[in-house]
Amino acid sequence: MDHDETSSKTEASTAVPAGLMSPAIASAAAAMPGPVMLDVVGTALNADDLRRIRHPLTGGVILFARNYTDRAQLVALTTAIHAARPDVLIAVDHEGGRVQRFRTNGFTKLPPMRALGDLWERDVLAATRVATDVGYVLGAELRACGVDLSFTPVLDLDFGASANAFFQALAKTAPVGSYPRGMSGQQNYWTVLGVDGGDASGARRRDGL
Repeated sequence: MDHDETSSKTEASTAVPAGLMSPAIASAAAAMPGPVMLDVVGTALNADDLRRIRHPLTGGVILFARNYTDRAQLVALTTAIHAARPDVLIAVDHEGGRVQRFRTNGFTKLPPMRALGDLWERDVLAATRVATDVGYVLGAELRACGVDLSFTPVLDLDFGASANAFFQALAKTAPVGSYPRGMSGQQNYWTVLGVDGGDASGARRRDGL
């Protein structure tokens, strides 16, 4: 049994048999995209990509820098994806700074989201205007190339390079009682991951923590 045959049998076994659904539920399920978001291998679709995109459990396709060479190629790729499955969402993690998958051939170089937070600390209204402008450019350029969704942060908390900076930043936005701590309604401790150097966890009892 070759790989393709094995994959087909495995994928087919994950679907709920139509005979076990009522006609209304079966019709609704057939009209809805699935819960799985997957990627594609390169800058154009191959047979395996098409098979996975057409699978009923697929609901979206996420693109990366490896899937991009220029705008014409990206439009051809997204057009092919939507031709295979018109209802799937095409997404990309494209937020600016070092997390921007498409950078050349007409795509605007976007600032990192941290820059908007720094501007907010100095001038809230200016930061709001700039964030609106950045969001419009980001969305317009992606939509023009057939991308439906960007995983752009909307509530990130920048806590710098130390665990203690995390608590200081959080205390600015969290009044006492905002987070549960045991039965009293306040947070008991935080565990911080992804911080280089120092302890990865800590606790404070004032300023909302």
